[in-house]
Amino acid sequence: MPNLSDYNPAVKYGANLDVNLDLADIRDANDNELLELDTVASAVNFVSIANSIAGAAPALVGAGDDTNVSLALDGKGTGIVVLGSSTRGTIVSGSVTINAQRGVVITDALSVSSASISNFDLINNKILPNSVVQLTLDRWTGSAGRPYLGEGTTVAGRITFAIGNVPVTAAGSALLNGTAAVRFVVL
Repeated sequence: MPNLSDYNPAVKYGANLDVNLDLADIRDANDNELLELDTVASAVNFVSIANSIAGAAPALVGAGDDTNVSLALDGKGTGIVVLGSSTRGTIVSGSVTINAQRGVVITDALSVSSASISNFDLINNKILPNSVVQLTLDRWTGSAGRPYLGEGTTVAGRITFAIGNVPVTAAGSALLNGTAAVRFVVL
C-alpha cells in the first residue's frame, strides 16, 4: 500500500497541510491495518492529535465546532480500555514503591491483635500535584471481620491511606489474619 507521501509529496516534508485523501484506513509496512478512519455525515467534531515540547505530554483531544467536546474511548465487545502500565506489590504497614498508573497492593496479614489500623504509603511517580487516585479495597481473605479503607491523602509522588476494622459489622469487628487487595488507578 502506498504511503501518504505517495499521494502528496508535501506530507513527506512535514508541511502544515489539510490533506483530504478519502482513505478508509492506514496500514503498516506489512499491509496490516493500523488505524481505521470512519465517516459521519455532516460531522463537526473530530479528534485532534498534538505533539509537544520537551517535558510535556503529547495530546489526543476531542475538538470541533461544539463548545464542549468529549472524547470517547471504548473497547470492542467485552473489551475494556486499559489505562497505563500495571503492576503489584506486597506490603504490611509501611511504604511500597509502585511506579505504574494502575495496579494492586496486596497486604500481608492484617489482624486487630497486631494493630487496629494499618497505615500504607504508596510511592508512585505517576501521581502529580493535580492527580486523582482511585482506591478500591477487595479480596479480604480473613475468617472474620470486614476491613475498611480510609480516605487517601495525596501529594505529588505518593498517596497515604489506612486499612482498619469496622466497629460494628455482621461478621464482627475483629480482623483475623487476612490479607486484602487495594486496587489503584492514577487519573
